[in-house]
Amino acid sequence: MRYVTIGTKAEFKLFNLRLPDGSPVSDSPEPVWMSPEFATSMLFQIFDKAHITDVDQAALLGIPAETLKDYRGQESIPHDRLVLDRIEAFLRCYILLKVLYVRDYELIYQWLTAENTAVPPNPIEHMKRFGIGAVRDYLEGVLCR
Repeated sequence: MRYVTIGTKAEFKLFNLRLPDGSPVSDSPEPVWMSPEFATSMLFQIFDKAHITDVDQAALLGIPAETLKDYRGQESIPHDRLVLDRIEAFLRCYILLKVLYVRDYELIYQWLTAENTAVPPNPIEHMKRFGIGAVRDYLEGVLCR
C-alpha cells in the first residue's frame, strides 16, 4: 500500500502543528504520512469547507466525476499513483496555508477560491491549469521569505 506524505515531523514541530495521528512532534526528518483513506477523507473535508465544485474536484484529481463519487462515498479508495500524488500536493498546500493563516483558519478556505494576482485567476483555477504543484511551490516560496 502506498501512503500519502505531507511533510516531516521536524516541519510540523517548526510550524507548531499537530500530527494527524496525534503522536508527538520531534526534530526527526521522518516523513509524516497518512493512509489513502484518511488522506481522501481529509481532502473532501477541505473541498467541502472551501465550496469547491464537484467538477473542479474531479479536474484537480484528474479523474472522472463518477470516480469522484465513489471516492467521496468511500466505496473505493484511490490507489493510482498520480491521484495520490495530487492528493499529497493538495494536502501539502493546506498545511502551508495553515502556517500562513495561523490566526484564522477560515481564511484558508477563502484563499483557495478568491481572486489572486500571484496565482491567477485564483488558486483552484491555477491548480487546474498548471498543476497543484505550481501553487504548492508558490506557497513554499512565500513561507521561505
